[in-house]
Amino acid sequence: MTKQVRVVSSCAAAPAGMTGFSTSNQANTGDWLEYHIAYINNGIKTISELNIRDALPAQTGYGSAHCQDVPTGASCQLVSSPTASSDAIHFLIQGGGIAPAATGSVRFCVQVL
Repeated sequence: MTKQVRVVSSCAAAPAGMTGFSTSNQANTGDWLEYHIAYINNGIKTISELNIRDALPAQTGYGSAHCQDVPTGASCQLVSSPTASSDAIHFLIQGGGIAPAATGSVRFCVQVL
């Protein structure tokens, strides 16, 4: 898995193809940060279920989350979204599973408080 971030003008305004993700970023109070978590099955067997959990960064408020890219035959759902900065966001990828070499990604957005 890899996790990257970028500053966006708002959660709703960040187009899917927009570039500019990096491993670190600087933001000011009121800015929106969009996180991109990518995953790949490097193994030789299909992964039947993948849970992705992440905590919101300190001093941020939850904006939105979605499954970005889902491997063929799999399904992805947002199981829980945070209600406070101490809560975790949780995605579940399952269904047909994640075949060897298959990739996918999820995204979530927060506002710096």
